[in-house]
Amino acid sequence: VWLFSSGPVGDPPQPVDDLAEVTELAASIGARGHRVFAGRLDRADLSFTERLTVRVVHAEPGDFRDHAAIRSWAVEVAAGLAVVPG
Repeated sequence: VWLFSSGPVGDPPQPVDDLAEVTELAASIGARGHRVFAGRLDRADLSFTERLTVRVVHAEPGDFRDHAAIRSWAVEVAAGLAVVPG
C-alpha cells in the first residue's frame, strides 16, 4: 500500500512535513510510502464558507500541481508492484 495526500497550495506548498496522523496511519497499515502533492485552488469553485476559510488561512489561489512529479511517483509505485520471479 502506498499513500498520497493532495491539496497543499502555495510556493512552497504548506504544510511541508507529514502530519502525525498520516505517519501513524502509514505505520499502522504497513504502507510502503507516502507522498504529498501540491494541489490547485480556484476560489470560483468554492462555496461561500470555503472561500471564507481560504481567506482566514491566507491560502494562495493557483495551480501548484507538479504533473511530472506525480507521474514519476506512479512509475515508482508500479515498479514496486512488479512481479519478482521465484
